[in-house]
Amino acid sequence: MINFLPAHLYNPAYLSVMTLVTLYLFYKYAGMGTEQLINTRRSYAFSVILALVLTIVIGLRPRSIFFGDMGAYIGEYNRYADGTKVISTTQDPVWTSIMYAFATSGLRVEWFFLLVEFIYIFCIFWACRRFSPDNTDILFVAALSAMSFFTYGTNGIRNGAATSIFLLALSFLKGGFVNKIIYALLSLIALNVHGSIIIPFAASLGALFIKNKKLLIYGWVGAVLLSFFWGGVVQNFFSALGLDSRMEDYLSSSNYADEIGGRFRWDFLLYSSVPVIIGAYAIFKRKIYTDTYALLLGTYIFANIIWIFLIRARFSNRFAYLSWFLYPIVLVYPLIEMPLFKKAPGLKLGIILIGQLVFTILMWVIMGF
Repeated sequence: MINFLPAHLYNPAYLSVMTLVTLYLFYKYAGMGTEQLINTRRSYAFSVILALVLTIVIGLRPRSIFFGDMGAYIGEYNRYADGTKVISTTQDPVWTSIMYAFATSGLRVEWFFLLVEFIYIFCIFWACRRFSPDNTDILFVAALSAMSFFTYGTNGIRNGAATSIFLLALSFLKGGFVNKIIYALLSLIALNVHGSIIIPFAASLGALFIKNKKLLIYGWVGAVLLSFFWGGVVQNFFSALGLDSRMEDYLSSSNYADEIGGRFRWDFLLYSSVPVIIGAYAIFKRKIYTDTYALLLGTYIFANIIWIFLIRARFSNRFAYLSWFLYPIVLVYPLIEMPLFKKAPGLKLGIILIGQLVFTILMWVIMGF
């Protein structure tokens, strides 16, 4: 198979590409006013090309410890291939069945990773296309430059694939009967790729039925206060529910003693708050929102509240990702589909895109995200 780059250069190369792309979008959109930004139809050919290139390059990445759980997936794949592992359909059966089918067909494991990368990236692209037909490029680049994108495209790939399928499912929820059937089917697939999708799935249904959008903001603030003062009680409650064996393990097991836990993650909370602050500005100050934005914001907030209640857990970022996969969409959508800012909306959009990218780069430098 082709190795485009040494493994240790993949993340810096990806960040370099996203820096160039983001600067290009800043140059292109910074001078636009509201009418030109929101109501002009644009081609999405650039996004298709970018998606194809990233799928091939990242999907055919070399086998390396630089990509975290990749080694564990390779080991499981090889055990299926040589017959030492028997397929089980009791947990995440869609994921297990795809891996088993590839492994027992004699295909190299690289083709399996390529398929997973295709699902991961093109479901995100398709969702961005549906959420913003005229500004697909902006929304897609925002998703690609988010802090969690590269990690869940190379390390936590099962979770990444599941959330991208669910993101696509979410784009169908506000449509008619046929679209809702598609939403249900895609959600079912996502749930059977990674069971943790039950959290954003339930969050989307909750968001669908909240009529007073101000309650979303009040609920998030209330959750922060509740978690700060009584977080231990709430965390023990979730642990006792036994919803998922992995969740229970992260919350109560001592197997991860080396993983940070037991403290209130103000850093993650500040990061999570930005889409909520923009949502509060739209709902309280500007008094504008679309049904789609209300669904996206509500799903993000409900899922993020679950993480806030588990904020002291080990691997807290894994719970946070169940809302963070929506982060760039919720962050950028109101700027390209709603007249959110009266003055210099294009410039403010560009600043937000660059700000998110800078944060992603800083997290990679500081924490290796």
